[in-house]
Amino acid sequence: MSNHEALLKVDSLTVRHESVARSVAALTDVSLAMQAGEWLGLIGESGSGKSTLLRAILRMLPPTSLQSGRVCFQGRDVATLDEPGLTRLRGGSIGFMPQQAVAALNPVRTVGSQVAELFRLRLGLAATAARLRSLELLERFHLPDSLRVFESYPHQLSGGMCQRVVLAMAMALEPQLLLADEPTSSLDAGLRLDLLDEIRIQQRRRNLAVLFVSHDLDLVERYADRLAMLQGGRMAMTGDRR
Repeated sequence: MSNHEALLKVDSLTVRHESVARSVAALTDVSLAMQAGEWLGLIGESGSGKSTLLRAILRMLPPTSLQSGRVCFQGRDVATLDEPGLTRLRGGSIGFMPQQAVAALNPVRTVGSQVAELFRLRLGLAATAARLRSLELLERFHLPDSLRVFESYPHQLSGGMCQRVVLAMAMALEPQLLLADEPTSSLDAGLRLDLLDEIRIQQRRRNLAVLFVSHDLDLVERYADRLAMLQGGRMAMTGDRR
C-alpha cells in the first residue's frame, strides 16, 4: 500500500493518560495505513490500547490525555479540524461502533427517537421525514418488525438487536470507514457471524473500509484482509492474514 493512496494513515501516534498521581503510556509510536474497501483486524490483549487508538482517530480522548503524532483521513490531518469538521467526521465520514451496544444507546429514550435525531440534526430532515428514513434504515439492516423496534426502549430489545441498531446508526450517513470496537463481544456465536456478515455486505456494497477490533482471532482470520497486533501500546506486527 502506498501511503499517498491511504484512506486512513496513522503516523507515530503516542497517547499518554495524565493524572495528578501518574502518567500512563497508552500508545507509543503506533503507525498504520488503510485503503478504501479494506478490512483490517486489530487484535491485542486487554489494555493493549485498541480502544484508545479508535478514539484517538476520532479525537474522542478525554482532556487529560496527551496525544502526539499524526492521524490523517482522506489526506487531511484530523488535528486541524474545527468542531463542525469533527462533527462531519464522527458518524459522517467515519462510523463508530463502541463496545456494548446497549450501553451506547440512551436507556430513557426510544430507539426510534435516537435514530430519527441523527437524521434531523445531521441532514436537517423534518420529524415525519426523519421517522420514515429511520424505519427504512432499520428495515435495511434486517431488524424484524421495524416499527416495534422503532418504538422500543433499548432494554426491550435483545443484545443482538441492539447491536444491529448501533450498526445501522453507524452506517446511516454512508461513511467511508467503520471503526468497530469489539462489536460482537456480547453476542453468541451465531449472532456474531450474522452481524459480521452484515458488515461484510455493507463493505462490498459501498467499498467501505473496516477497522475491526476483536479478541477473537478466529473471527479476524475469517473476515479480515490484513491484521495488526497491539502489545503494550506498541504495534507488534502487521501483515496479510494468510
